[in-house]
Amino acid sequence: MNRGIVVDRFMRTTLPDVYACGDVAEAYDLCFEGGRVLPQWPVAHMSGRVAGFNMAGEKREYPGGVVMSALKYFDTPIVAAGRTSPEASDEYEVLVAHDPAKALYKKAVLKNGVLQGFIMVGAIETAGILFYLLRNDVDVTSCKDTLLVEGFGLVHLPDSVRKTMLIRRQMS
Repeated sequence: MNRGIVVDRFMRTTLPDVYACGDVAEAYDLCFEGGRVLPQWPVAHMSGRVAGFNMAGEKREYPGGVVMSALKYFDTPIVAAGRTSPEASDEYEVLVAHDPAKALYKKAVLKNGVLQGFIMVGAIETAGILFYLLRNDVDVTSCKDTLLVEGFGLVHLPDSVRKTMLIRRQMS
């Protein structure tokens, strides 16, 4: 154990035929590229399915998870996901948009052009798009200057990304 039960990408512990998942397991975190406790229902559900399949003899690999939190604090909506406070390094690019007059704050963390985390305070309408980009390792280099602007939306994404998102949405 570290901060939780250490598991591999198949949710196996170091003991033969023993699996762990959910809030007690250090599941693979996509943004941190390693095992971390990810105490959220969607992560627990996905890791539980993977553990169950593997215990039943059908080999499945856990694809990795990302923590995303949303709350309303004094009528101000806040969303944060992934790596929001990277260690000081040339690897990370931090974009910030702040408008005190409108009580808005937005921050995006990129690594090699890929979104690693974000914070949105006040205006959270595009959190779903940003989470998709983060979760799917989309290179946002071509549209990074628009990620935090007011009015950002699907139209700002490269055609290939937008089409993939729309096709997935139609299939679900």
